[in-house]
Amino acid sequence: MNIGKIKSSLVGLAFIAFSVLVLVFYRDDEMAGRAAFSGLLIGIFLLFMRVSYDMPEQISGRIMESTSASLYGVLEGLNIKGKGIFMPPVGPVKDDKVFVPLHREPKSIDLKRIYDKSTFVTDDLSRNFGVFLNSPGGRIIDLMERESGTEFDGMGAELICETLKVLEGLDILSSFDASYDEGEVNISFSHSGLGDSCSRIREDFVGICNMSCCPICSSILSSFARAEKRPLQIVEVERRNKVRIKARYLDI
Repeated sequence: MNIGKIKSSLVGLAFIAFSVLVLVFYRDDEMAGRAAFSGLLIGIFLLFMRVSYDMPEQISGRIMESTSASLYGVLEGLNIKGKGIFMPPVGPVKDDKVFVPLHREPKSIDLKRIYDKSTFVTDDLSRNFGVFLNSPGGRIIDLMERESGTEFDGMGAELICETLKVLEGLDILSSFDASYDEGEVNISFSHSGLGDSCSRIREDFVGICNMSCCPICSSILSSFARAEKRPLQIVEVERRNKVRIKARYLDI
């Protein structure tokens, strides 16, 4: 857990407890009443800051669904059908990215050339056609790094399998398991409180899970891409009792 967050919570609770005690024992003292009221406000503020830190906008169901709707509108409008390739920051590209090829089964993609492109990728090699977007879960990755006290860049796929259990501690997921073997990643997890949003996204935006994913799934896949400093392509995403993701690393 983040030590700063724990201290903030404890101090906030201390202010609230102190204020309650002052009100109980000095209920007739006007000055004490004002001090207690101020302490109560400070305590609530500190607790609110902790909640705000824990739950960035991308993790709310409303934002998850609206983000997915926007991405789906772009991909559907351009008739993009390929499976997303999550690409870690490299060189001048500072953000986590996802490249979604035009075709479902494109021939070998020249990923080196993709990094030099803007949002819409078109060049003399039709196999490289597609869209190059910021990963929807970029800010969630920053939160996970702060919470775990680590940097994901280059830590390795095996270690990130364990590190991402921080999602349970953040109460984003109720369970998380992942394994890595010979370039392939298998992930399974259960949502903590966003299962209904996940169901609606899969229902309303068919195919989005295999392309750019929602903010939560994309944050997980981008974390694996960062960990190996290699692109990671979705093989399959399915949901029954749990969400299950298969992905494989690609060479640049």
